[in-house]
Amino acid sequence: MKLKHLNKIIIVPMVFLGTLVFFSCSRTKDKAVNRYYHKLTSRYNPLYNGNKAYENAILSLKEEHVDDFDQIIAVKPFGKSDEGSRSFSDLKVAIEKSKKIIRDHSMMFRGVQKNPIVFDAYLLIGDAQALMGLSIAAQESFAVVIRNAEKTSRAYRAELSKVEVLADQGNGQAVKDALDEIERKGIPEKFVPKMNVLRARSMLSEGNKEGAARTFEKSAKLIKNKAMKSRLAFIAGQIYEDLGKISKARESYQICLSGQPDSYDMLLEANLRKALNANSKRRDLYKELERLLKEPKNKQYGDR
Repeated sequence: MKLKHLNKIIIVPMVFLGTLVFFSCSRTKDKAVNRYYHKLTSRYNPLYNGNKAYENAILSLKEEHVDDFDQIIAVKPFGKSDEGSRSFSDLKVAIEKSKKIIRDHSMMFRGVQKNPIVFDAYLLIGDAQALMGLSIAAQESFAVVIRNAEKTSRAYRAELSKVEVLADQGNGQAVKDALDEIERKGIPEKFVPKMNVLRARSMLSEGNKEGAARTFEKSAKLIKNKAMKSRLAFIAGQIYEDLGKISKARESYQICLSGQPDSYDMLLEANLRKALNANSKRRDLYKELERLLKEPKNKQYGDR
């Protein structure tokens, strides 16, 4: 008797839960339970796996990337993904997972998307396509978010991602025009550092080195990510150095060192350049370089 009673206690809630899940699976009903089910399911299954695949692709690309300090380094510490590479395979997985979200969990009612995770899926597709060199496809993916997620963080992010594709193509004038239009319409303060970086890239590609140096330096001071802060400051230092502004170059290299440089090579290069751009007597310069050389890990860089 007790066993039968216990079975009833277990079976009734399970039947109720099964019924609830069955009815909440429908994408054709604009009910709170349906929206919650599809939002939760898409976020913690395909989107999570898609983001992990994208992160793995970025890690692979970073491992392959080597900065050439004889030239002004790129803002991104990685390049495009080549077809057949490990990163390319991971990016394809990210796109597949995102398409699954759109196919299985989209909830459009009267032209309004009720599952915002779908927008995250389109953003991830666009990011992956951009890294695969599929610029037009990436622009189209971002455009879907801009059209349907108006005046939300996702829409603003998509707008800047579209501009970033133009910056990657070296189209400085198009980047400037797009940023001017975004600024005219208005954008939340949290996106300003990203806009500054894009504007600096535009200036550099258009030959406005002084404006680019100032804007990279400004961006380095505002940005919170320490690795990116160091990278932007290093770029500013390189440009100032090229312009013969040694005190500004030294200041920028110091900002780089105060952050978290991408690699030990960048850390050492920033130290060397900071020393070489010193407003001091030659003897003091030698002392600074000798101090660096005394560190065991710098022995292999003695020629530099």
